Amino acid sequence: FYSNAQFENAMDTHIPSGPYLLPALGTFIRNRDDYLRSEIGEWTPVENLVLNEIMAANASTIPDNMGDYEDWIEVLNTGDATIELGGFGITDHHDGGAHFIFPSYSLLPDERVIIWCDEEMGEGDWHAPFKLDRDGEDVILLDGATVIDQVTFPALVDDQSWGRWPDGTGAWQRLSLATPGAENDNSTIP
Repeated sequence: FYSNAQFENAMDTHIPSGPYLLPALGTFIRNRDDYLRSEIGEWTPVENLVLNEIMAANASTIPDNMGDYEDWIEVLNTGDATIELGGFGITDHHDGGAHFIFPSYSLLPDERVIIWCDEEMGEGDWHAPFKLDRDGEDVILLDGATVIDQVTFPALVDDQSWGRWPDGTGAWQRLSLATPGAENDNSTIP
């Protein structure tokens, strides 16, 4: 093991290793960064794509495209530019990957999409292979393995939603009115 002082020294000084001289760590890190950028290109983190509202016990708020009342997650583009959703994902567990992968779709500024969490993927592109736990759990929005947004929601009763207030930017809280596909409303305290 190296001490902090030895490690800091090795950042700029080549390291003897038997008959060889290993490049300084700083040189190695810069070279490795250059190589990886040449292989995979530059990555620009996604901004303005957020989880915005969740309902884990949809008894009568809004039916899906098949007429069923299912759990749902609303995702919102809070920015001024269109975001191509294809390849982004959502999961309800921190196990390293997305369970739902968004289909190719151009999300316009201030536009929202609803993902139905019903384990019924055969019902369409916007149906996830998991359900939400009405007793509370995590929801994670991913770009590959990179977390873009995440929330842990508490236990929710029938037709109660958990969302951002003010809409798109505020803190997460129980909303007085569920608003799937529309601006969040918390005009009265639930």
